[in-house]
Amino acid sequence: NPSSEIADGQITYVNQATQTAWIDLGEADSLRRKLTFSVFDSALSDAAKAEKKGSVEVTRLLGDHIAEAKITSDDPKNPILPGDRIYSQVWQRGKALRFGLTGFIDIDGDGVSDLQRVKDLIALNGAILDVSLEEDGKIDGEMTVDTRYLVLGESPDQPSKAIFRDGYQQMSREANNLGVETISLADFLNRIGYKPAEETVRFSGGSSPLGAAGGAPRSFRFRTP
Repeated sequence: NPSSEIADGQITYVNQATQTAWIDLGEADSLRRKLTFSVFDSALSDAAKAEKKGSVEVTRLLGDHIAEAKITSDDPKNPILPGDRIYSQVWQRGKALRFGLTGFIDIDGDGVSDLQRVKDLIALNGAILDVSLEEDGKIDGEMTVDTRYLVLGESPDQPSKAIFRDGYQQMSREANNLGVETISLADFLNRIGYKPAEETVRFSGGSSPLGAAGGAPRSFRFRTP
């Protein structure tokens, strides 16, 4: 059952020494700084089901269809390479995607609502929030046929989350009636490349855009969301 999700672009150049990459999207594609893309193997055929190998965040727009990005996560055993595909769940070339949020939104498992943080992530990636189930259990906004995804937080079946039950069920029914696709909060965060704060140390080499081999200096990388 393939989905309709396809890659937004691809990696054109990688420098592992500086943890930077170039992508084939730019100003003419309505790209903006701080947008985050998940990275998949070049053999990607279905972005919604492919296994992610890393993520990049746009740092500079260099032209109509070229931008620089920092590598925010990857696996030294399966590094990001030129030709790899990039995909964002919350960005579409020249068009803002629209979202809904429902359920209890907790992205770090501490039992405290992270609703505002997820709202900020949606806005940061150039998307629009149509409707959300607020912390008091009330629905703010309206879902329409233009809403692309309804992001599902924790199930309101737990006694401690009873305040969300009616709103969660109502929004789920509306999504079904309007044909709005539902995705889990974990999948949403994974697709936008969100990572909790972490520290990594790695050794890596680099190459130039012209293909000349670079050195292999030791580099330390510290990441925050």
